[in-house]
Amino acid sequence: MNPKMKLDGVTKKYTLFTSNSEKLKAMFLPKMQKENRDFYALRDISLEIFEGETIGIVGINGSGKSTISNILAGVIPPTEGTLDVNGETSLIAINVGLNNQLNGHENIEQKCLMHGFSKKEIERLLPSIEEFADIGDFIQQPVKNYSSGMKSRLGFAISAHTNPDILIVDEALSVGDKTFYQKCKDKIDEFKAEGKTIIFISHNIKEIKNISDRVLWLHNGEMRSFGDKEKVIEEYEAYIKFFNSLSKQEKKEHKEELKMQRSVAKVEQRESEEDGTALAPRGTGKKKHAKQKEQKKHSIVFFSQLVLYAALFIVAAYLVAVRPLFAADAEESSTAVESDNQPSTVDEEDAADHWVDYDEPVQAVIHSDGTSLYTSSEASTALMTLPFGTEISVLRENSDQGVVQIENDGDDLFIESNSFHLLEDAEEMERERIEEELVTNVGSLDEIESILAQPYEQVIQSVSFQTADEFGYGYYAYSDEQMLKINQQNELAAIILPMDGGSLVEETPFFIVDGEQFYFLWNEERKELLVADF
Repeated sequence: MNPKMKLDGVTKKYTLFTSNSEKLKAMFLPKMQKENRDFYALRDISLEIFEGETIGIVGINGSGKSTISNILAGVIPPTEGTLDVNGETSLIAINVGLNNQLNGHENIEQKCLMHGFSKKEIERLLPSIEEFADIGDFIQQPVKNYSSGMKSRLGFAISAHTNPDILIVDEALSVGDKTFYQKCKDKIDEFKAEGKTIIFISHNIKEIKNISDRVLWLHNGEMRSFGDKEKVIEEYEAYIKFFNSLSKQEKKEHKEELKMQRSVAKVEQRESEEDGTALAPRGTGKKKHAKQKEQKKHSIVFFSQLVLYAALFIVAAYLVAVRPLFAADAEESSTAVESDNQPSTVDEEDAADHWVDYDEPVQAVIHSDGTSLYTSSEASTALMTLPFGTEISVLRENSDQGVVQIENDGDDLFIESNSFHLLEDAEEMERERIEEELVTNVGSLDEIESILAQPYEQVIQSVSFQTADEFGYGYYAYSDEQMLKINQQNELAAIILPMDGGSLVEETPFFIVDGEQFYFLWNEERKELLVADF
């Protein structure tokens, strides 16, 4: 059987620069690219994917999942190695492939034209794409005004209707609601039935198991394991369990070690030592010296050309525009000098100085829907959103910026400091007071306790799967519109109860039963009460 996609030694390198000036210097001084500046986003990936297969890709944040999806889709080329693709690919990822300046209809037309559709074909597809995306009047608005969920909806709707041979889904379903998630899942199942090749990238282990035929585990830019989904996922979960068992200092040291392993300079040094190049035959030094001399020659030629072009540009700019503006510039400079002499009132203290580290991670729970998760404290575009009831570990806080740093899959991420409750801050309530309100709404406290105490094997017999979130929690329908939340270890994590409200939950939305080991979290917008163990 001929492979649909074949990767042979695919490697992707990047060079990290702290500023544009540093990047410019590196063009003339190649030695600046040494000393750990170059790193491997992917290293020596070789595998074959066959027609009709669905391949799941797992790995912690920063392991190279998005890089490999961009390479498979042809968005970026590999630095080394070869990629053979027999068919047309379509990549679905948040913020990928959409023009922020165009509205929804214009983006649909643009992407369909890029896939070779005619104007008439696009007009025929437009109503179906618009209906599938289901973003209402926003279809006429510029995409820059869309939420991440709306961008994901539009991107998936377009890709699903262009009938690609190979569909690459990169965590694009993590921002949708339950109805859209199910719609996308049905479409993926439809593609599977048609024998299309699907690459599915997600943190959601349950969905990876349900959809995939084989699973690829990427770790630190390398292929840790590829093959039988049960075996690979078992190995991946074992690593996650190992990492979570480390102390805060051990986690920091482990991440630093992984970072150094991806340094090109360190890898090349290690390979040289393993190959015995320290005892290289005579003549190797001469070849190396000749290569360095040639590189130096090319740098000198390039620098000379750049200086010549810069000089020509400066002369032309002076003759065309600068000379007539000298008088005006002199007047503005005088005004600027006077302004500079005024005392500055701007506080230039770096916000980084206001971080307060906790002695150990503090457990907390998200109290509302759609809490944005960012990759840095100053990022404006969210990586994903956290659902109501997600438990997190808070590492430190910046009160000036109004953000906290949390830990997820070994990566440090950021959320707003008003989006969660600390578990230690839950207000203690008497059992009788809670019973009084629950009985009139959702049943007795004893009934809730009995549900939470049930083993997974018993619970799973009387529920039906509804959806899952990006953190791997599955949501299952139970009796009387109740929803059970089950984690990746097949443990009952919480029960979600529909509730009209009441004086207790409206006055105290986050509380615990006095002397018990579970908490109650009220969501006013959804009219739901979440009950979970500490």
